[in-house]
Amino acid sequence: MRVPVEIVTGAMNESFKCMALYEDNDEHAIVKWKQPVDESNEESLFELEINKATGKATLLRKGSISSKLEFDPSKETIGTIDAACGTIVVNIVTDHINLPSVMCSRLEIAYSMRSSGTDVIKNTFLIKFLLQKKMF
Repeated sequence: MRVPVEIVTGAMNESFKCMALYEDNDEHAIVKWKQPVDESNEESLFELEINKATGKATLLRKGSISSKLEFDPSKETIGTIDAACGTIVVNIVTDHINLPSVMCSRLEIAYSMRSSGTDVIKNTFLIKFLLQKKMF
């Protein structure tokens, strides 16, 4: 179903509101949206999938910069970011993944990320569902 969402992350100065495709079943919760990523307003397609059985999540980005970030609260994972300068490999330590529920209409991933020779970047990625229907 199409739902209005607000994307909040430390990677952006401001939150971003848009319409997203949201799918929720017994196995997965999936959110897909398009978002301009730079001054040129070129859009990237984002897809966040959470496997409910394992508690793991994958965030894919397709566009001028592509990435695949894996989140697993039980262990450190590896992600890749493909940019004009080449592929950057990052290590990801996931603090927690919270799914939307009746009590809380947001999806949240808190994590730390670093690539070789760089400082650790801490971030919280949040998707707020703006209209509460009987989605959860």
